[in-house]
Parts: sequence; structure tokens; C-alpha cells
Amino acid sequence: MAESKQYLKDPNEVEPGWMLIETYANVQGTAYRLYDIASFTKKENVWIEFKREAKNKYDKNAIKVIGCSKGFLGTKHFFLGYVPKQISAVLVNNKLLKQTKPRLRRIWMSDVKDNATIKFQILIKEEYKEMYASDYNPNQ
Repeated sequence: MAESKQYLKDPNEVEPGWMLIETYANVQGTAYRLYDIASFTKKENVWIEFKREAKNKYDKNAIKVIGCSKGFLGTKHFFLGYVPKQISAVLVNNKLLKQTKPRLRRIWMSDVKDNATIKFQILIKEEYKEMYASDYNPNQ
């Protein structure tokens, strides 16, 4: 049976000073990261972080999605995939990466662990929202 985990109680709840700019984005490249994703889904007390990968030979604006899990011996990191290209280009080109934070929304994994979908949100500090909105075209 396929596994699906929800991580946000209220996906519309945002702390003061922050705004949602992406409500239901997909992590890209999950087919290549199935072992890490399967391991990550077994963990408790988890979150995701972004890590810039400037030397990526396929995408100069690449941003990794890293799954983090707090355990007894510290934080464990899992490489889950990438932020979609059109989103990462806007964040990198406008120097907005440090003004954002991702939130894990949902992970679905097939019962034989050969397919996974990870949904996440991106929040941005309120004062930077217009910089993102003016440069993002979801149809690119």
C-alpha cells in the first residue's frame, strides 16, 4: 500500500512577517533520490532546507532540497531533490534565497518504493514578496 504523510496542520497559517509565495511546489528529481526519500519518511521531527548548488553542470541556479531529521546524535540530512528550475532561477537571480524558507507539506511514496512525490511551500519575508512576484512567470 502506498504511503502518504501530511506535515502541515494548517497550510495557510503563516507566522507574522512572512508570506506564502509557493503553496504546492513539487521537488524535482525524486526518481534519483528514492533511497534517501524512503529513509527520510521513516523519521520523526523533520523539516526541509534549501542548499544552493552553484556548480551544478545542468542548472547554474540549482537549489537542493535537503530533508533534515533531529535525532539523539544530532541532525541527519537527506538529499531529496531540487527546487523547480523556474522558481530557483528567480530566487537565485534576485538574491532572495536567504529571504525564504521552505515548509514540507506532503510526501507520497509508492508501496514498492519506486516512485515518490514531495510537495512543499516557500515562504518569503514580506518586504521581498514583490521582488519575487514581479520576476516569476509560472508558464516558462
